[in-house]
Amino acid sequence: MRMTRLEWPLLLLTIAATASSAAARSHSQQAAQQTSNAAPQTESPADAARHSREQKKSQPKPAHVWDNDNIPKEGNGVSVVGSTGAPASAPAESAMAPATPVENDGQLSAAIQQAKDKIADLEQNLDIAQRKFTLDSDMYYGKTNYQDDKAGKAALDTERAEVTNKKRELQEARDILASLQGKAGPSSDQKKQ
Repeated sequence: MRMTRLEWPLLLLTIAATASSAAARSHSQQAAQQTSNAAPQTESPADAARHSREQKKSQPKPAHVWDNDNIPKEGNGVSVVGSTGAPASAPAESAMAPATPVENDGQLSAAIQQAKDKIADLEQNLDIAQRKFTLDSDMYYGKTNYQDDKAGKAALDTERAEVTNKKRELQEARDILASLQGKAGPSSDQKKQ
C-alpha cells in the first residue's frame, strides 16, 4: 500500500495530535497525583453521611433530661421512693424548696441546649441529604434515556422521601425548642431590649 503525497501531511498531523494529547494526559495525571498527595481529597456527600452515622453510633447516648412535662405530678409534685411517712422536720423541707426551682432552671437550660444541638445535627444531615439528592437527580436526568431507568427513579423517590422526612424532623425539633424557650421565659437578651 503506497501513500500519496496528500496523505503524508495528514498522517503527520494525526501522529502529532496523538502525541500532544498523550503528553497533555500524562501532565494532567501527574498534576492530579501531586494534588492528591499535597492535599486530602474531599468526601463525597454519601461518604460524609456514612461518616456522620458512624460517629453518632460511637457516641454515648445522652442522659435523660427531666423537665416539668415528664416529672410525676402526684401529691405535692415530688416523687418519693420508699416510705411515704411524714417528713422528719420542717426546716429540712424549707431547705429543699428553694433548691428545686434552681434545678428545674438548670434542667430546662440543659434541655434547651440539647434541643439546639439536635437541631444543628438535623440541619447538617438535611443539608447532606439534599446535596446527595441534587447530585443523584442531576446524574439521573443527565442520561439520554432516563425514562427507562426504573431503578434510578425508585432511588430518587426514596431520597426525596428521606429529604422530606428530615425536613419534618427538623421542624418538629424547632417546635420543641420554641416550646422549651417559651417555658424558660424571656432570656436576658430579650429583657435588655
